[in-house]
Amino acid sequence: MSKSNTITVLVVDDHPVVRDGLRAIISSEPDLEIVGDVGTGCEGVDAYFALRPAVVVMDLLLPDIGGAEGYPANLPAGVGRPDHRAHHRGWR
Repeated sequence: MSKSNTITVLVVDDHPVVRDGLRAIISSEPDLEIVGDVGTGCEGVDAYFALRPAVVVMDLLLPDIGGAEGYPANLPAGVGRPDHRAHHRGWR
């Protein structure tokens, strides 16, 4: 499949073995490309805005912010700007 038709994926999970497994499964599909994998919700938010993947596979029970809180539509106002780091320190 051409690069322009590839679906980009970001994996967010605090367990390295889960990230490795998801990476292996997703990477085996010719039309999917892992653009990043990170271990915390805050890193996931940062990676989302830096990489702009088409799909985010995010654990719902992360130690800092979970998938529901970290989903871009649910982020507090201001998140996504360069100064957004202060916002995600006190979400939980």
